[in-house]
Amino acid sequence: NRSYILTELRPYTTYNVTVSAYNDVGTGPTSDNRIQQTEQAKPTSSPENTIFSSVEARSLTVSWDEVPCSGQNGPPYTNYTVTVSAYNDVGTGPTSDNKTQLTKQAKPTSPPANIFFSSVETRSINISWDEVPESRQNGPITGYLLYYTNTTFSDTINITGGENRSFILTELRPYTNYTATVSAYNDVGTGPTSDNRTQQTEQAE
Repeated sequence: NRSYILTELRPYTTYNVTVSAYNDVGTGPTSDNRIQQTEQAKPTSSPENTIFSSVEARSLTVSWDEVPCSGQNGPPYTNYTVTVSAYNDVGTGPTSDNKTQLTKQAKPTSPPANIFFSSVETRSINISWDEVPESRQNGPITGYLLYYTNTTFSDTINITGGENRSFILTELRPYTNYTATVSAYNDVGTGPTSDNRTQQTEQAE
């Protein structure tokens, strides 16, 4: 049996999965993380704190708080358009003009995609990656964190600017394996890290 259906998950939520095998002797190492977000669903909570104010003979103001995050089941940083109409015992009147509002940002919910290496030399490696899928950015990407390590060393590099999606690692050791991951961040926070990618530098003469 090499498949399993996870159930009772939350809509529009990111899940990290790893797998390990075991036998009668013990359990082996875990696989790399795999990240998947469930699909959207209709909201499961209503707006809170509906309030009437400025009540006049022919008008009143209605306001309400946003739907709690746990019940939104949809993406942050999204434009929503609202119209309102009034009705009485006779029928429904005309709708108001459209009003559009952008919801707040949230940290990214997916990592950058397609981490790859190029221009591999004895002491340098060029690392590049694709942007976070637009529907998972949850606000403008403002930078990336590049983590890289070998058996005796690790470092984190802050790469500012969402358009900067490559970096040249230098002062590396020849003929050495380096493992790298990348995560994206915006003004709210840092998203999940990508899967590990490993590359060996070239031998020295």
